[in-house]
Amino acid sequence: MKKYAGVQLAQLAWVRIISMVCKYCGKVTKGKKYCQGHNPTSHGHKQTEETKEKIRLANIGKKLSDETRLKLSRLKMGKALSSWHRQRISESHLGLLVGKKNPNWKKNGSKRIDGGYVRIKVTECKWLREHRLVLEQHLGRILRPGETGHHINGDKADNRLENLMLFSSGVAHRLWHRRPERVKPEEIILDGRMV
Repeated sequence: MKKYAGVQLAQLAWVRIISMVCKYCGKVTKGKKYCQGHNPTSHGHKQTEETKEKIRLANIGKKLSDETRLKLSRLKMGKALSSWHRQRISESHLGLLVGKKNPNWKKNGSKRIDGGYVRIKVTECKWLREHRLVLEQHLGRILRPGETGHHINGDKADNRLENLMLFSSGVAHRLWHRRPERVKPEEIILDGRMV
């Protein structure tokens, strides 16, 4: 090979091939049309507003295939969302699952089991224990905060009046469980066995 000023010609040709100039900023690159910051295929490429608008208009009405949607969901899996993104998602879901639209919605009068107790929905957001409602209906008044109900047979779901007792306080109820003979008759408001 011929030498030109101490450098072989093949090396000069190689230098000419690999040194190109970025179309956007004019930086010398290593054989590429763009530098790292302006490469349209690299992550973080800044597109002009005109280009963004063209892409948006081209994608209107297009549906993604199931395969593409699966790939996108796998890419996003496990990644934390920014607070802005979370806010946007919550705003887009506002009103979608409220009231009757929610799959867990229960109408008034619906029943559910909570810790063994049957609860009945009385208003849009209030659930009461069924045994307290049975006692209130029988007495004709609302139970006072300290008054405590008791299931005689121990089954919390059995809310027949014959299976319920009402104590004036939680202390009397606990005493009934330990030493029933020490509970004073005036502390028992209602005994379902006597009804």
